[in-house]
Amino acid sequence: MIMEESMAIFADDVCELSGSVVDLTRFYTMSWVFLKAYNKKDLETVIMLYPDFMDTVKESLLQSFFITTYRLFDINAKAKDKTLRKLLNNVASFDQPLAQQLIVKMNSQHLLLRKMFHVRHKLYAHRDGAPSLRETLGSIRRQEMKAVVGLSWEIISALSDVAVNKMGHALDERVTEILKDVKKRNRRRVKFANMDAHEVLELIKKHGRK
Repeated sequence: MIMEESMAIFADDVCELSGSVVDLTRFYTMSWVFLKAYNKKDLETVIMLYPDFMDTVKESLLQSFFITTYRLFDINAKAKDKTLRKLLNNVASFDQPLAQQLIVKMNSQHLLLRKMFHVRHKLYAHRDGAPSLRETLGSIRRQEMKAVVGLSWEIISALSDVAVNKMGHALDERVTEILKDVKKRNRRRVKFANMDAHEVLELIKKHGRK
């Protein structure tokens, strides 16, 4: 009975963090659509007419990415906070080999995650003498962000499979459906976030002020 309760709590936590991973994917995908817009000749007018809008959206999406990365992977999180690392520690009770495999995978990205945390801390730090927001955000490459997204999805997908396979019969139907759909949700979010961002830019280009 205690094991079942523990597994049900674990499944709820995985379900909740899968939403954060979806957010991370959305922030990554849309931020790069806006960043690439600065190098597209057919969007020069949009950049020129709406500089405040473009800069604000781009930088807000990037900030959200780094903040969410920190929340997902923080190694010093408070007891009440849920993180992927805490879930990996919990899953060791149900599947020790998988937990160890994913922990090794996460630890192999230690330097990359530390770089992401550094950017997040800079965003919250006192601005006196600190690099500008643009310089801070500009220190990260797209492939680094993509690697963090990939790591997040690899972990949350594996944890979702554990929850469904070990406890699917006893979970709330809504939770079960979310966990079974994790991988498809990732693909959908990438697709629709990309489409939405492009459509917004096209609408501004077509209908914006002349």
